[in-house]
Amino acid sequence: MIGDLSHYANYERGGMATLVGAFPVCLPNEPDGTIALPRIERALSTVKDNHISPIVGLSLESSHNMCSGRVLSLNYISQVKKILKKKKLRLHLDGARCWNAAVHLGVDMKTYTKDFDLVSACFSKGMGCPLGSLVIGSHEDIEHARNWRKMLGGGMR
Repeated sequence: MIGDLSHYANYERGGMATLVGAFPVCLPNEPDGTIALPRIERALSTVKDNHISPIVGLSLESSHNMCSGRVLSLNYISQVKKILKKKKLRLHLDGARCWNAAVHLGVDMKTYTKDFDLVSACFSKGMGCPLGSLVIGSHEDIEHARNWRKMLGGGMR
């Protein structure tokens, strides 16, 4: 699941579907970048059926580009994690500007990312580097990411 105003939904040219065959469920973002918690719960209550794409997790943005750069509160992130944990689903952070978000909230990165299962961070946004990004997750997640990086040509992204 992703927000309808998320970067993935609006600026990745359908890469999620094209490259990995994932069909995202888009839920409406509120003006502050959140997705209403009851809306998340309703989306997760759909009946499992061979005709319906399974939901495996939710991706949130560190600072929401299309919502005036709003930063999600740690309390909100924690509430989303509790909902997903009940269903054994994962929480991903599209952390393009995660360092900026942590500074805005006055916390360190470990505190800011503690509820996420997988974090992608971009060095060129907010860090001033010419390029680069990283993925932070379990050993299995990192191996999976390395495999995709090789299939897509390696080094630049």
